[in-house]
Amino acid sequence: MDKYLIILGAGPQQEYVYLKCKELGIKTVALDQNPKAASICFADIFVQASIKDSQECISALSKQNLQYSGVMTYGAEVSQVVSDIANRFNLISVSTDVAYATTNKGRRSEILRAAGIRIPKYEILSKFQEPNFSFPCIVKPTDSSGSRGVTLVNNKDSWKSAFDLAASISSDQKVIVEEYLNGQEISIEGFVLNNKVYIYGLTDRNFLPVEETDMMFIEDGSSGPSKFDFKIIDEVKSEFAKAVIALGIKNGPTKGDLIVTENGVFVFEITSRLSPGFSMFSEEIYGVSPLDQAIKYATGQKVYPEDLVPKFNHGFSHRYYF
Repeated sequence: MDKYLIILGAGPQQEYVYLKCKELGIKTVALDQNPKAASICFADIFVQASIKDSQECISALSKQNLQYSGVMTYGAEVSQVVSDIANRFNLISVSTDVAYATTNKGRRSEILRAAGIRIPKYEILSKFQEPNFSFPCIVKPTDSSGSRGVTLVNNKDSWKSAFDLAASISSDQKVIVEEYLNGQEISIEGFVLNNKVYIYGLTDRNFLPVEETDMMFIEDGSSGPSKFDFKIIDEVKSEFAKAVIALGIKNGPTKGDLIVTENGVFVFEITSRLSPGFSMFSEEIYGVSPLDQAIKYATGQKVYPEDLVPKFNHGFSHRYYF
C-alpha cells in the first residue's frame, strides 16, 4: 500500500509544503477543519478535522484505512497534536513533553529560566489582576503564533482589554505578562541532529509601528544578512542553541525569536517546527532547503549534516502585503 505523510493544516501558508511533497514524490493527507481550505487541491487525500484537537484528528485518520509515513505541520502552532498523532500511529516526532514545552509559552519560560537562559522577566496570570510589572509591559496568550494577541500595554487604562484579548486566545485561558525589552528582534532557524544544533538562517525582523496597529505587534517582513557584527551574531546563535537543547529538542526542525538589547541577547521563543517564511526563500538565500530536511525527518529518511550547513548568505529583504 502507498504510505501518506500527514500534514496538519491546508491553508494558504501550507501550499508550499504540499507542492514540495509532490516534487519529492511523497503522497499526502491534508487535515483541516475547513472543507474549502486553499491547499486541499494540492493534497492526495483530505480529512476534515480540527488540527487543534488531537483526538478528533486521530479518530478521523483511523477511519481512513491508510498507512502513514509520517506527520508534520508547517506554519501552525500544533506541535502537541503532531506528537499525539505520532504516538498513536508509531511515527517520528518530538516527545509529548517537548511538544508542550515548545508550544506553551509559560512552560517554555519556566524551563529556560531554570536552565539559566536569558529571557524577559515574566509572570503567569490565571485570572484578571493587576500585574506585578510597571508599565509598559507585554501581554501574551500562553499558546499562539504569529504574535497573535500580543499587545504592548503602556498604562493601566488599556490593561483590562489586553488581558481579555490574550485570555480569549489562550487554550488554558492563562495570560503571560513580560517586561518590555527595547531592541532589534531576530528570527533564527535550524535543525537538530542527535543533540547538535545546525543553524542555517538568521534575519532581522521588521514590525509595523505599534501606534498604527492598536498596540499589537504585527511583523511585516525581515531582512538579511543581519545588521549586527559577528560577535553579536555568535552570541545570538549560542543563546538559541542553548535554549533548544534546554527544551529537550534532540532531533528535528526548530526556530526561534530573540532580541538584541543594550543589556545583551534575550530569548523570546523556541519552537519544534518550521516557519513557512524561511522555507520559501532559504534555498535562494542560504543554499539550504529546510523543508526537504523536515519532510525527510518526518518520514524516517536520513538527514545529513552537510545538507544543513549554509552554502552562502545572500542579501535580501521581504515584506508582507496586507
